[in-house]
Amino acid sequence: MTEFAIQDADAAKLEVFASAFHRLYAGKGPDAALNRNSARKVADLAVDALGQPARDFMAMVDPLNPLRPKDLDDLRITYPAEAGDEIKAAVALVYYYRHPEQIDLSELDDAYSLLASSDMEHSPSP
Repeated sequence: MTEFAIQDADAAKLEVFASAFHRLYAGKGPDAALNRNSARKVADLAVDALGQPARDFMAMVDPLNPLRPKDLDDLRITYPAEAGDEIKAAVALVYYYRHPEQIDLSELDDAYSLLASSDMEHSPSP
């Protein structure tokens, strides 16, 4: 198993990521369809905020990478136990993009719920 450890993140870039993720979901109902291209732009912001380990992860899973492992599920991105919800959401979103051609919209929802759960203004449940 290959692990990419996130030790810290750029706070200002995390805020940009979180705002973009909130905008992606703004006004969407439970049955709304998300635009995968817009979601990818948010994932790119997450990579930028998380730094080199996230960039290395994305390079490893790139379909054009000749060293790309056959089983992408053997790759992990980890973060410290005390990581905030923004880091957890960013890591989840980046991790789901290990299969960019197969990403499921429910995975995007799962990543967003990590971010929104601590933010009453954007919380997915009352």
